[in-house]
Amino acid sequence: MFRHVKNDRYGLLVDIGSGSVGLAVCHSTNAKQPNVIWTHRQHVPIKSVESVEESSKAIVTTLMQIMLEFEGPGRIALNTYHKSAKVDSMQVTIAAPWAYTTARTIKFEQDEPFAISKELVSDLATAAGQQAIDEFSQQHSLESLGVVETSRCALDIYANGYRLEKPNRQKANIVTVTHATTLARTEIITAVTEMKEKLFASAHIEITSYMLANYFSTRLLMPHIYDVCLVDITDEATEIGIVRDSSLKYSTHVPFGRASLAREVAKATNVPLHEAFTTLANVQPPETKASKEIKIINDAYVKRVVELFKETGDRLTIPKNIYLETDRGLDLVFLPLIERAAEAASKGKVKVTVIKNKLLASQEKDGRHSDIALLVAASFFHTSGERSHFEYL
Repeated sequence: MFRHVKNDRYGLLVDIGSGSVGLAVCHSTNAKQPNVIWTHRQHVPIKSVESVEESSKAIVTTLMQIMLEFEGPGRIALNTYHKSAKVDSMQVTIAAPWAYTTARTIKFEQDEPFAISKELVSDLATAAGQQAIDEFSQQHSLESLGVVETSRCALDIYANGYRLEKPNRQKANIVTVTHATTLARTEIITAVTEMKEKLFASAHIEITSYMLANYFSTRLLMPHIYDVCLVDITDEATEIGIVRDSSLKYSTHVPFGRASLAREVAKATNVPLHEAFTTLANVQPPETKASKEIKIINDAYVKRVVELFKETGDRLTIPKNIYLETDRGLDLVFLPLIERAAEAASKGKVKVTVIKNKLLASQEKDGRHSDIALLVAASFFHTSGERSHFEYL
């Protein structure tokens, strides 16, 4: 599964969130951590993601605008870092609701032991990927959703119940392969591809879902995770990923996130939007009209997330360990809400942990770069050479 290669690359990382677009210039070498040279994020004043067409157009417009930031401050930062440095890769990670991540596990079994070859793993991964797409297509029309496949990846290989790091004609009676496929909005793919051609004609482009990058980054930071629920709260969406036996098995989302919640709080309490989260976090007894309104808003959000947690894709409840990711400073707002939702969905106690703030701090150098999603993208970019069964389409 993993391979060591010489690594000396400069990448422009494009992180497309539900309501924002972030950029980072990253230098990846054989050092333990990537060097994040420059970052910038621009938020989109989306009023609602119920109209996906209009909202995705706003994202594309923001994407075009933010590229001007790269052409100015971004290139200056890159030239200051190294005069002869050139961007040779453009990595794009796309979050829900603009991207989907589907996963499928397929089993191959015979009475007599057989050799596990790269060709066998490739065939099983292809079959699993096709099954994942077929199942997704039964629930959604790819054409009506306006999405295309962007990447495929064999997440894990198990031989006779044991994880196999690399197929080398080992003998086994049973082999299982877990495969993930990502899809993204066509107009977003078209926009980033056109920009790549204009800015870095000779560079190659790699497009995948943020959930998949988040999964790999989390597994790198916490290599012994087995059953975990990843929760990513962005401006206009809350996305979850179910990890079982260390593999991403299922991903889904609801189009309601931190900015969505802030707008409702601002409207209910008659405070400016930028003060909404402060108001939300500082509600204390005794009860006031504002605190009652906020409780109603919180309860409605918890109900949305409970329904999301119940879409696990299997008969089991969500894992009891939950890793929460959101903007810094907002974890105190969302942690109790996610905890309430998880306990209601699973009928038991759960443990919600904010891991990225602490574990990715080592990448921040002097603290200049604090955008968690871009740090995850940098980690994913830095370790691309270690994923041998990853294909970009």
